[in-house]
Amino acid sequence: MIAAYAISGMMAGIFNRFGKIGVVIGFALGNVLLAYVSNGYTVELIHFKEILIAFIRTISSTKQFTYRVRRIYPEIPNYYQLRQTER
Repeated sequence: MIAAYAISGMMAGIFNRFGKIGVVIGFALGNVLLAYVSNGYTVELIHFKEILIAFIRTISSTKQFTYRVRRIYPEIPNYYQLRQTER
């Protein structure tokens, strides 16, 4: 189970350049990929209901929420500003 979250999280990180939608697609793709490699068929290791709930929560998070989290944890880098400077 830990491997499912690790691989799915890695795939979400790879797709994060496409925004929140890319993160969710990457997470689901990592889940399907790991299930196929380990079982030979695509029975999900992390149920899609759980991924759907996480998707709704991710999409509904706003910049105000992100700002509040950064006030509590200032050591978290601002990836949005880092992406803007890379362009």
